[in-house]
Amino acid sequence: MRKSFYQAWVFLTAIIFSFSSLSFASDFPNKLELLKLLKERNYARLETILVNYQTDYEKDFDYQKEDVVDYVYFTFYTSDPSIEKNLNEWVNKMPKSYSALMARGAYYSHLAWLSRGSKYIDKTMSTQIKEMKKFFAKSKNDIQDAAQINPKIVVGYSYLISIGMALGEREFINDTLNRGLRINPHSYVVRTKYIRSLIPKWGGSIEEMKQFANESQKYIEKDPRLKSLHSYVLEAEGELLKKAGDETAADKKYSEALTFYGKSSYPFQSGKKFYRKKQYDNALADFNKSLEIRPLQGGVLEHRAKTYYKLGRLDEALKDINLSLELDPLEPDYLIVRAEIYRKLKRYNDAEKDYQNALIYGKYDAKVWREKGEYQYYDLKNYKWAADDLRMATSLNPENAQGWYLLGLALYRLNDDKAYESFEKYLELCNAKKNICV
Repeated sequence: MRKSFYQAWVFLTAIIFSFSSLSFASDFPNKLELLKLLKERNYARLETILVNYQTDYEKDFDYQKEDVVDYVYFTFYTSDPSIEKNLNEWVNKMPKSYSALMARGAYYSHLAWLSRGSKYIDKTMSTQIKEMKKFFAKSKNDIQDAAQINPKIVVGYSYLISIGMALGEREFINDTLNRGLRINPHSYVVRTKYIRSLIPKWGGSIEEMKQFANESQKYIEKDPRLKSLHSYVLEAEGELLKKAGDETAADKKYSEALTFYGKSSYPFQSGKKFYRKKQYDNALADFNKSLEIRPLQGGVLEHRAKTYYKLGRLDEALKDINLSLELDPLEPDYLIVRAEIYRKLKRYNDAEKDYQNALIYGKYDAKVWREKGEYQYYDLKNYKWAADDLRMATSLNPENAQGWYLLGLALYRLNDDKAYESFEKYLELCNAKKNICV
C-alpha cells in the first residue's frame, strides 16, 4: 500500500514538475514542443500553457516575464503552411481564446512581412503590397479580437504597431501605443516597436526617435532593456550615413549602438559585427552566448550556421540551419544558406529544392535569384539557366555589382555580345562605390 502510494506520489510530482517547467515564466519554453502540440491538435494543453504565461505576467508586469510571453507568441511567427489549418481549428473550437487569436495573428503577420519583402515601399511590387495587405488584414483582426477579450495582452499591441508601421497608419500607431502603455507604461516590446516606427524610412525622424528614447528612460528601473532604445537611434543615423556613402562614419555609429544593448541582445549584435569583419571565432563565441541566453532563435541559428560554414564545420552548419528551418520552413534567407551548404557537400538535388522553395516568398528578392544563378553557373555549368536567373536578379536590383559580374560571365559562356554591357555595368558600379573589382 505504502509502495503504491509512493509510486503515485512520484508520478504526480513528475507531472507537476513537467507542467511548471513549460507553463511558468522561469525559463523559455521549447518552441518546437509548442509547435508539436499545435500540430497534434492538443489545443487544450497549448491553451493552458500560453494562458499561464500571460497570467503570470499580469501579476506584476515584470520585464522578464514579458520577454517570455513575447518569445512564446513568436513561436507562431512562422511560414510553415501546414499549421494554418490547425490555427483555424483552434480558434473555431475556442472562439473566446485570446491565445489562439494572438497565435494566428502572429502567423499571418509573418506571412505579410515575407510577402512584402525588405525594399522601400516605392520599390516594392504592387503584387507584393496586395499580398501584404491581405495577410495584415487577417493579422490585425485576430490581434484586435484577442485584445478585446483580454486587453492586457500587451505583446499584441507591439504587433499592431508593426502592422501600422508597414501600412503607414500613423494615427493608428499612436493610438495603439497609448493603449499598450496604459496597461504597462514600461513595456519594452511596445516601446521598441514604436521607436522602430519612427525610423526615417518609415516616416519618422531622428529627432522623434531621440525624444522617445530619452522619455522612456524614466522607466529604466522597471525595465533595464529600455537603455537599448538609444541603439535604435544610432543605427538609424548609421543607415543614413551609409546611404550617403560615408561608410566610416556609419560604422562608428553602429559600434556606438552596440554599447547600449543589454545582456540578451548584445551577443547577437556583437557577433554580427565580428562576422562582417571575418573574425569568425569571435562571432561564434557571441552567437553561442546569445543562444544560451535565449534558445531557438531562428535568426541567430542562421548566423551561427553561416559562421560554421566559414570555419569549414559543415555538419554543425547544416544542423543549425535545419533547426532554423524547423521553426520557419519557407524563410528565403534560411533556405539559401542551406542551399549553399548543400552545394559545398555536392548535394545538388537538395540545393535545387531549397532554391525553388526560397522563391515562394523570395521571388521578388534579387539575392535569391543571384544565389540561384551562381549555383547554375558554377555547379551545374548550365549557362543559359544561369543567365536567365541573373537577368532576373539584375532587374530586381540593378545596383548590385556582383549580379552584373555573374551575368557577364554567363553571357560570355553563351557567346552573347551583351556580356560586354554587363561587365561595363559592373565596373561602373564598382567605381561609383569605390569598391575593388575582382
